[in-house]
Amino acid sequence: MGGVGIKGIYMNYKIDIQTLENYGAHQDSGCFLEDRAYYKFKFGTTYVLTGIDRIQDAVAFVMEYLCQNNKNYKEFPVEWREWTKEDEEDLIKDELKYGEDFIKPTFVDVKERIKSYLLALECGK
Repeated sequence: MGGVGIKGIYMNYKIDIQTLENYGAHQDSGCFLEDRAYYKFKFGTTYVLTGIDRIQDAVAFVMEYLCQNNKNYKEFPVEWREWTKEDEEDLIKDELKYGEDFIKPTFVDVKERIKSYLLALECGK
């Protein structure tokens, strides 16, 4: 778990995201200015980030690259902490217990994700 980066030791972080869906955008403009916004709390997503050395940077990365913020959906972090060996063990137990109904966290290697973004930008030139 982890590695060594320029700023320090890479850790693994668990970040839970809450989603709001704007039902007003399905039926109408969905805009607050027109009194047409109608948001409901929906499912969330759990991310486990690797290849990053500070929790603050992990939360900022999720906000910048993984969360939506538009008229239809708003996503934001609600909880963040270090991902531990115990979490890894609990994940295995829960997968066995709940089978196909179990929703796994989404694992993101930050360094690899950044490389793919840079490659996409370069190819788009």
